[in-house]
Amino acid sequence: SLSNGIELTIDYRKKAFQLNGNYTFSDAKGDGAYPVSNNWIDEQRYYEAYYSRNKPLDYNYKHVFSFLGIYKTSSTTNFLFKNMSFSLIESINSGHHVTLYEAFFGWELLMDGGLPSFDEPRKFTSEKGSMVTPTTYKTDLSIRKNIGFKNMEIGFYVNIMNLFNFKTVQHVYANTGQTDIDDSKEHLENHLKNYPESYRDSFFELYDLINIQHRQHYRSRQGGDLFGRPREIRVGMDISF
Repeated sequence: SLSNGIELTIDYRKKAFQLNGNYTFSDAKGDGAYPVSNNWIDEQRYYEAYYSRNKPLDYNYKHVFSFLGIYKTSSTTNFLFKNMSFSLIESINSGHHVTLYEAFFGWELLMDGGLPSFDEPRKFTSEKGSMVTPTTYKTDLSIRKNIGFKNMEIGFYVNIMNLFNFKTVQHVYANTGQTDIDDSKEHLENHLKNYPESYRDSFFELYDLINIQHRQHYRSRQGGDLFGRPREIRVGMDISF
């Protein structure tokens, strides 16, 4: 594989203000992006032909930008704003490359929606790394206030992760390239056509709740989650002495 890139960093400080910025451009290409291309000898000729040229590697983020801003108030200002700090982190990722491939439904369990796992080969449906996941945005905010009391310092803080509650797309289904369609409905209907209609309706209702909305089958078959974490708010205090 071959990786080319550039990294730019900004570091600015002035009294109570601090600014840090980082931008990375990465262009990673190679012939080994398929997760198990080194495990399947019977498919070796096919993989060698498919990977005869360097192409974008899966999970390569071409553009990554992060920004950190910190402001601290003076210890001599009024009590309400005395010894406070405000921190803001902004992260922007351009998305990563994805190689789509087919899932042969009969090989997997019904409740897994025919999703392929990375422990067996599949037929590719796209050029390696030809799809890119959406750009993601994430903002974190932290507010802290310290109060001195005798020989102790008491700190109160509020940390908000994903301040604007963006639904960040980290991954997609490898057989559809989407996050809300796993290509299971048509296959499941063929499997369940001999069952009573009431059973089919109940099955699809449960399947949608467990797999599409909660994404249980993605975690069990391919690991991780399709989306980043939603907004989290943490409130707490600490004591130093």
